[in-house]
Amino acid sequence: MISPVRAVFDAEPPPRYPQVRNRTINLLFEEYGKRISLRAFGTAFPDDGGGGFQGWLTAKPKEIRGAIQTLRDAWQDQVIERYEATPGLEFPYAQQWDLSGSATHPTRWSDVGQRLAREGSTLYKMLFELGDEGLQEIGQQLGEALNRDAQIITIHSEHLHVPWSMLYTPQADSPSLEAPDAQWVTSGFWGYSHWVEQCLGRANGHDSRIHPAEGRLRTGMNVDPRLDTEFARLPPYKNYPCVAPMIEFFQRHSDVEIRETRPKMAASLGPGCQTEQIMYFGCHMKVSGTTQDADSALTPAQLVLSDDDPIRTADVLVWLGGRKFKPGPIVFANACQGGQLATQFYGSIGATLLDSGINCLIGPQIDLPPVFALEYATRFFEAFFERGVRVGDVTRDLARHFADKCENPLGIAISLFRGIDTHIAPHESAPESAWTTSR
Repeated sequence: MISPVRAVFDAEPPPRYPQVRNRTINLLFEEYGKRISLRAFGTAFPDDGGGGFQGWLTAKPKEIRGAIQTLRDAWQDQVIERYEATPGLEFPYAQQWDLSGSATHPTRWSDVGQRLAREGSTLYKMLFELGDEGLQEIGQQLGEALNRDAQIITIHSEHLHVPWSMLYTPQADSPSLEAPDAQWVTSGFWGYSHWVEQCLGRANGHDSRIHPAEGRLRTGMNVDPRLDTEFARLPPYKNYPCVAPMIEFFQRHSDVEIRETRPKMAASLGPGCQTEQIMYFGCHMKVSGTTQDADSALTPAQLVLSDDDPIRTADVLVWLGGRKFKPGPIVFANACQGGQLATQFYGSIGATLLDSGINCLIGPQIDLPPVFALEYATRFFEAFFERGVRVGDVTRDLARHFADKCENPLGIAISLFRGIDTHIAPHESAPESAWTTSR
């Protein structure tokens, strides 16, 4: 059962904003060989007349990427693969999305959160505290701002792809998170407290508005229905289909084209065909050849639909033929290893779509269990379909909802690439009454 939209916003109406909100924090990372520089600007950084904030990280790109993988591994181990000797709930996060009523392990979220906070804090310190005097000044100003107020954050980087929402800001004057009884707070996670996005470069002509064509949304679903039966055979997951329910969901809300094979996806990216407002992926995503060395060769990322004919970055580039999406759709990657669609390396399918003008990309940083993936996706789009509701608000509020109401941290593991202010708006030529999702 899909929960009501207002449950996402705790019965409060969605806030009204200007089309684009000013970012209070901008962080620009640039790699120069084996060195990384950071520039910081925005209203959270005081303009004292002393010039811009800039510093150099001590850690090398290879070391940063190693810490990123350690953070992802901690989430995979502590959350997705967590085992408890409770009949019917041996893998709690893989078998239920709402664990608020589970009394068998009352300290579960507390135990899990400490480890996630520790690893998120380690990566945070590598990025913002270990460096020259300039970096340390950035770290001091950043830490104070993050612990003081909710911030609107854009990270600018073409090469450094961090799971930003999973970072944890240490609390001022708090003891080390290494202690067995270390204290941590949920608000320390970036994805819980702040609006966070990463931009891979300038998007010329970007428009945060999604315009339904002739009053109707169009959705392209690139899916492999076999996932529903494949996951059903795995003991932790039981029978939790996540493809068929999403097809039915979008069919109720929009005009849908279902693409289960490579030729159909190729045709959808051909001349004159980039006209959908939502592009949804529910399939396998294979990222092999992973490495911590940015200079090593990587096996291209592959999407696999029901015909088992891999779709790679080069294929998407050729099918697009240099054309740009106009207007750019919102892309939601609910695929296995979905977050790595855009974060494993720059030359991936996700980055190619961003370069080709999609509006924004949303995807998990770890392999989400089907039961959570379905619940998150339906809640996300139920909220997003409310005209004027912003993607950044939905991801932030869902992270809070799952953590606070369901004792489930997986909403924090969702990444946003561009699109804090992406929202549905009627076409300029369409009257207000024309907009509908036929719910």
